[in-house]
Amino acid sequence: FAYAAASSASAIALAAQRADGAGLDAAAAAIGAIRKAKSQARLPQKAGVARLIATGPQADVDVLASVLADVVAAGHVADVQLVTADCVEMRYEVMF
Repeated sequence: FAYAAASSASAIALAAQRADGAGLDAAAAAIGAIRKAKSQARLPQKAGVARLIATGPQADVDVLASVLADVVAAGHVADVQLVTADCVEMRYEVMF
């Protein structure tokens, strides 16, 4: 198990290096949005997420896509929809 966690952390770190830290920032923002939604719904952090919709500028969506496997694993997400939109920052909709 420790190896799997280290491997996941390594994947995030590698993606972050490729995009000047943007990958790590993208993963942290998405996971943070999931954790916040679970807290607001008074659900345990291990609760499953039926769907995550991430909407934002093409460049940000591309960076998030590079670390998506880690976000899905950390957030227990069943389905992800990435949407490009003409907006300034990423928005996350979490459905249980």
